[in-house]
Amino acid sequence: MTRLLHALVALAFLAGAGCETTSPFPAAGSPGPSAEFLDSFALAGAWDMDPFGTTGSVTFVDNRMEVSFHALDAAPRDKCVVSIPVRMSLANRAGVLVDADNHFAESVELAFGLQTHDEDYYETRPVPLRPGLNPNICFSLETPTYKSAETEWQHSTAPKGLASTKRLFLLIYAKQAGSVAFSNFRIMSARKTQQPDDVGLLPVLQNGKWGYCDRAARIVISPSFTRALAFREGLAPVVVNNRFGYINARGETVIAPHYESAGAFSEQLASVMVSGKFGYIDTAGAWVIQPSYNEAFAFRDGLARIGTGDAFSFIDRNGNPVGMLPLDAASDFSEGLAAVRRGKTWGYVDTTGAFVIQPAFEQAGPFSEGLAAVRDDNKWGYIDKSGQVAIPAEFEHAGRFSGSTAPVQKNSSWGYIDRSGKLAVEPTYDLAEAFSGGMAAVMIDRKWGYIDDAGKLVINPVFDAAMPFTAGIAAIQIADSDGNLLWGYIDTAGHYVVKPAR
Repeated sequence: MTRLLHALVALAFLAGAGCETTSPFPAAGSPGPSAEFLDSFALAGAWDMDPFGTTGSVTFVDNRMEVSFHALDAAPRDKCVVSIPVRMSLANRAGVLVDADNHFAESVELAFGLQTHDEDYYETRPVPLRPGLNPNICFSLETPTYKSAETEWQHSTAPKGLASTKRLFLLIYAKQAGSVAFSNFRIMSARKTQQPDDVGLLPVLQNGKWGYCDRAARIVISPSFTRALAFREGLAPVVVNNRFGYINARGETVIAPHYESAGAFSEQLASVMVSGKFGYIDTAGAWVIQPSYNEAFAFRDGLARIGTGDAFSFIDRNGNPVGMLPLDAASDFSEGLAAVRRGKTWGYVDTTGAFVIQPAFEQAGPFSEGLAAVRDDNKWGYIDKSGQVAIPAEFEHAGRFSGSTAPVQKNSSWGYIDRSGKLAVEPTYDLAEAFSGGMAAVMIDRKWGYIDDAGKLVINPVFDAAMPFTAGIAAIQIADSDGNLLWGYIDTAGHYVVKPAR
């Protein structure tokens, strides 16, 4: 029988509030949520060893915890469980991230679990840890969970009652003696507590005009706009008389509509266009960066991507250029890095503008959960933040990781892989999007539906467009009898929250 090492570790959480930027009505092709985190867990010195565990040890150096196996049974793989008492509510938390330095000579597996005060247990699927540093290992609290073959933890839905969580678990599966060191624990927040991006209002179309309803489909802001976009940082862009302005959640005009184009607020700044040029305003409508750019994108990590002619670059919040200029192409920052192209190849720069991964790829996607999809020799694979190959290039296309899986195309069909590159959901779909809220949009015979993370079809493919789930609601598009494409909203059961209308 596999022995369990129960190392009891007391944790104190540093103060701080995290946020997650989400949209109830995202545009097609928009990036997924960018989560910020509580500062970290601080590993306190008080801890005890359960006398049941005699095959390993736990040691601490500063904020680093090392778990060692000294001897193993003859079982195919041994398991070590590190048990962590929780001293804060996990309500509205999206997940846990941790850096893991694997000192074993071969790959081991790591899973995450939790126990509530109601004695309910949940455990994620194990993910592989390669020898060496594995940064940003992500375990979602929002995706369906998994029954371990060696435990009685059996649930098929996302954990409930996180506000009463009393214990977290790190579960390490190994075949030999060795150790894994953990550091930089982070808790992802699923909701910004001070100034929410999602104020609970959804853009809705009635009789040719846009307004906003709540999640019970009650009209809150009367339909009177030519166009209405999602709320961000308490404000939403709307169009009146062919000009963009901004309203608050009460429907009051905060910034008068006199812009030719306008983006959502991000980091308290929004890009707007006047006389054919983009600049940035603050939430009071005052110019912070004067309009002088052909293209201007949202701020991420304190920097914004801008375009002038055929060249791209980054600016800070004062409009000062950052890094080596110019660039032939660039993407927004994600997890502290941005994909950029100089000449014909792509690499990655950090927030100082310095190359941390030299240009060497035919194409490059954003980092997500510590990995980025890159194309080499017309095949897609994944690299880590050091530029090392994490998953060999063998796919026709590849998307971003979310909830430890990523959509990939192989043999002309789409499926999903885990962080080791193994298939988690067989390629059977025409198209596939990343998971969000435990569900992913997939296309079957030119119609979109949704699957769960086991690959089970849970919402039939009847939609002409399907957006990611956010807070249990997804925007969908469906054609009426005249061929007009109409937008509406569904819940995770596939029931209409707001029926498609025109």
